[in-house]
Formats: sequence, structure tokens, C-alpha cells
Amino acid sequence: MNHANLQESHYDSVLNAAQKSKKTILFIQDKSELDYSSKKQTSGLGPIGNHKGRGIHIQTTLAVEYDKKNVGILGLTKQKAWIRENISYRKQERRSERYKRSTEADIWRESLENIIKPENSKSLWVAVGDRGNDIYDFISFCEHKNWNFLVRAKNNRKVIAEGKKVNLINWAKTLPSEVEKDIKLRGRDGNPAKSVTVQVSWGKVSILTPKNGYLKSEAEELDVWVLHAWEDALDGLEWFLLTNVPIANQDEALEKICWYETRWTIEEYHKCLKTGCAIEKRQLQTAQGLLAVLGVLGIIATKLLAMKFFAREHPLDKASKHIPLPSLHLICAYFTLSVDDITYGEFWRRIAKLGGFIGRKSDGDPGWQTLWKGWYRFLDMQPAQMP
Repeated sequence: MNHANLQESHYDSVLNAAQKSKKTILFIQDKSELDYSSKKQTSGLGPIGNHKGRGIHIQTTLAVEYDKKNVGILGLTKQKAWIRENISYRKQERRSERYKRSTEADIWRESLENIIKPENSKSLWVAVGDRGNDIYDFISFCEHKNWNFLVRAKNNRKVIAEGKKVNLINWAKTLPSEVEKDIKLRGRDGNPAKSVTVQVSWGKVSILTPKNGYLKSEAEELDVWVLHAWEDALDGLEWFLLTNVPIANQDEALEKICWYETRWTIEEYHKCLKTGCAIEKRQLQTAQGLLAVLGVLGIIATKLLAMKFFAREHPLDKASKHIPLPSLHLICAYFTLSVDDITYGEFWRRIAKLGGFIGRKSDGDPGWQTLWKGWYRFLDMQPAQMP
């Protein structure tokens, strides 16, 4: 069994849940690297980073059920894992040959190709990506395959705005603020979490077909909206977002900002996969073996992520409404708790305590390492309750 085969039934289950949902479904995409540079005995790995490291590349599409109050993790709809060749094509091919060749940039589009939304579905499906998704081929694919998208702009490309040919980002900076929004920024790289207030403006533009790699007969103009969100401070937050979902008023503009704020969930997924499930610490002889392990742990990480999010947003819900009774009885017996009284948030913290979480008032929420160790210990305990 390989990585794709191990995850195929999970993809089908997640898409089935998305098709039944009446909420907005965000298909959040991101790339990451699994670093096995220290595993000298593992064969079949490829270059990562600046080509000095060895490992595996992954691209993940995570389906998230969104509304204004809650974010629900559905799971993976696609996870592409590949070994990069240690080959440079720069001096070996012409530009025309490069445009014809399949590249890693095609992965953003390919991850959506087999996802089909039912015609009678009442939910809104949106592909959400960071600056890596700001590729003309991806935007064109979404337009022609009826995919809604929201991506962070990276390229100051030529566009038509107000009847004139302008540079996208330069023009977006000239738009006056229409509304303000408070955005919560997560703590990262040693910086604490904080809230900032941003100004928001938006406008409609038409993206032009690139001259290189396309025939004149393929030229077209793709209508999109650009949102500019910026903080009035030196080195403050600044986003340029592109979407083909129309923006007619302030509420619709703020909704798109909220969609992009949700993108960090996939970064949390990769953190869970690496820090919690410890995928980079696995010691196998071949890269194919590591890919098979990724096929299993990649799904487990979605389950842990979903439970963590639910515990954060519904901490006071009765655990008995969501947790199978055998599992609930096991935890309550171990910690001498009442099955009728324990909440979902408390159940989740008790799982973390199995992994070493102390749980003092000043400790905050459990981290991925204690959650994974606790969950692994919890699974190990369950056979003890079998008759």
C-alpha cells in the first residue's frame, strides 16, 4: 500500500461530508517539506530547501467547514507527496520547452481537478491559498471549472482597472479605505499573539493572459476582485487578496478577509503532523516506507486537529454527546471522574495529561507533543477494557 491508496477512502469520506454540508466549505491549500537530512541510511530521498537537505515534499488540501462563529475540520481532500529530482533544467531546455513541461506549480490545480460539487448543493465551495497559489494557470483553471477562489497576491502583474492597464499591487494601494477590521494574529517565531486593526479597500480588475507560454488565440481577460488590507504602522500587516467571488459591499469584503484568516488552520495541521505525530522522526530504510507512514499519520493528524478545534470552540459541551462511551468510561475511570459531568474540553485536557501535560492555570492549552503522546497512550490503554 502506498501513500495515495492509504488515503483514498478518507478523501471520499471528507468529500461526502462536504457535499452534505450547508455551510461554506474552504478548501485550504499549502505546501511543506519533511526534513530527513539526519537520516543518512534512508534511501530514495530527494533535495529540499536550498538542495542541501534531503526529504519529501508535500502539498495538502484541507477541507474546513466555515461560518462566522465556528471552524470545523472535515479532513483531507488531497495530499500529494513527491520526491524532487536532483536535476536542474535551467541550462538544459528552452523557455518554450519549460512551458510545455509539467512542473510543481501544476499541483495547486491538480489537487482540485477531481473534486466535483453536486449541482444541487446549497453550500459555497472556495479554494483558499497563500502567495504560492498566485499563478495564472491556477486562476484560469478556477474560472473555467467554476471554482471559487481566494488567494494572496504575490505578483504585481499587469491588469486592466478602470479602463487602464496598470500594475495590480500599485493600483490596489491607491484605493481609499472603506471599512476597518480587527484581526487576531497568532504568536509565532517568538512573538506573542496580538490583535491589530486594518483598513480594508477593494476594487474590480481584469487579469491579462501572460505573453509567454500562451498563443494569441488563448488570450483572455479574467475578472477578479482585489482586496487590500493594511495596518497603519511601520512594518505593519499588509495583505493583497484576489478572489472571483463578487464583492458588492462591506460585509462581503470582510467575509473574504475572514476566509483568509482561516488559512492558518492548515499551518496548524502541518505543525500537528511534524511536532505532534513526529513524522520527521520516523526511522525507515526507504523513502517509500516513509510515504506509507505519512499516508496513515496524515489522516490521524486531521482527527487530532478536529478534536482540538472542537474542544477550543465548545469546551463546555457534555463529552458524552461526542465521545464514544467506552472511551469516555476509560478516561473517567483512570482519573476518577463522573461520566455525566465531564465536558469535552476537560476530556481533551485529560488526554493531554496522559502525555505529560501538567494542566496548571498558567499553562494555557496543551501543545501538540503532549496531545500526541497522550493520544498514543490512550489508544494503548483501550485493549485493557476489552472483555
